[in-house]
Amino acid sequence: MSGEVTWNRTRPPTKIPTLGGPTVLASGLLLPLSLGVGAGGTAYVSQNALGVLTKVSLDGTTSVVASANPGDELGAVSVRNGTVYYSTNTQDHTASALYSIRRHLPAQPPMPKSSIPTPTPAFLWMTACM
Repeated sequence: MSGEVTWNRTRPPTKIPTLGGPTVLASGLLLPLSLGVGAGGTAYVSQNALGVLTKVSLDGTTSVVASANPGDELGAVSVRNGTVYYSTNTQDHTASALYSIRRHLPAQPPMPKSSIPTPTPAFLWMTACM
């Protein structure tokens, strides 16, 4: 019959490429809920419950580069054009702040929670009206 369409129901199996298993970039983090990666591959990870922003270098070393007030959370990390952005929220969720830091600032060595300095807002401070 002319114009008849036939379907080939047997196809060779499709090969699905595999990327291998996951690679551990850093361990020992507490609630790393948000991260941003810079152009050079350095990752910035929030440890929300601790209220710290941790830099993870390509070799896996970690260092604290920013912190929230004691008891507050730090999260919403992103990196754009050499600037790292993050936010902090008060423990009772009545106020939040958005910060920015330049990626090329030297990292601070890990410090005890009681001695981590309080950041200064970069450009936005919001207070919830509840």
